[in-house]
Amino acid sequence: MNPSLASALFSGLRSFSAPGWRASALAWLLGWGLRRAKPRKKVALDNLRRAFPEKDEAWRVAVVDEIYWHLAWSLAEYGALLKDPPQALAWCVPDEGVDFLDRCAAEGRGAVICAGHCGNWELLGAWFARKSYPFAAIVRRHDDLLMEELIDGARKTVGFSTLGKDEPMRRVVRRLKEGGFVAVLIDQRAGSEGIEVPFFGVPATTFPGAAALSRLAQVPMVPVFSFREKPFKHKIYVGAPLSCAAGSRDEEIGALMTEANLVLEKLIRRYPAQWLWLHRRWP
Repeated sequence: MNPSLASALFSGLRSFSAPGWRASALAWLLGWGLRRAKPRKKVALDNLRRAFPEKDEAWRVAVVDEIYWHLAWSLAEYGALLKDPPQALAWCVPDEGVDFLDRCAAEGRGAVICAGHCGNWELLGAWFARKSYPFAAIVRRHDDLLMEELIDGARKTVGFSTLGKDEPMRRVVRRLKEGGFVAVLIDQRAGSEGIEVPFFGVPATTFPGAAALSRLAQVPMVPVFSFREKPFKHKIYVGAPLSCAAGSRDEEIGALMTEANLVLEKLIRRYPAQWLWLHRRWP
């Protein structure tokens, strides 16, 4: 997206959106536009055919239609969040697993947070920050400097910090050993940089960074994902720390990432329209 257009969009979202009729009107407008434009619809349908071969094409088309509404609501919610970031705590309802994160934070123990492009993932980052956890997310910096400044500025507005994917691993490991929470997105295609593990029963190249950091820093690897139950009300799933049988480095990393993918897959099956099927997960 053109940086000037993106800046105007962020400004408009921030100035107009608010829970209630404003957000509903904005989500309807954005959803209407996305459904007309149908961005990456073919990619989404191809992904859904691989993940849900038992479903018919009408079901898959309906899911893609819901995806556009989901993204529209995510943008409307994010605009309201930029205006009043503390609202993140009220909009997010964590399950009982959050007690484990609370104990880690209280005891000064770090954790690798396995996250993904589910629900409103930017809202999840804001929730972590508003909980006052020692949190940072590893992200890929945008190639366009102006776009990167815009995105990073929005994230700073809602309160959470980021680490670039090119950050030296020793610094990230030190942060974890010192009690930090570091979030790693596990659901993007890794290509030659990744390892191949199943996702929806189909081999998928997956970044091994989350498991590698967990082993190096000797901290737990915890799956945390969010899903919208209704506008401005999100359920945060905090899973049990992942574990695997002892083995070689490669065996342990492969087993941990397989478990992480399985947890994510089970949740996506529950909320199929709230994952980013527009990303080409398989080659």
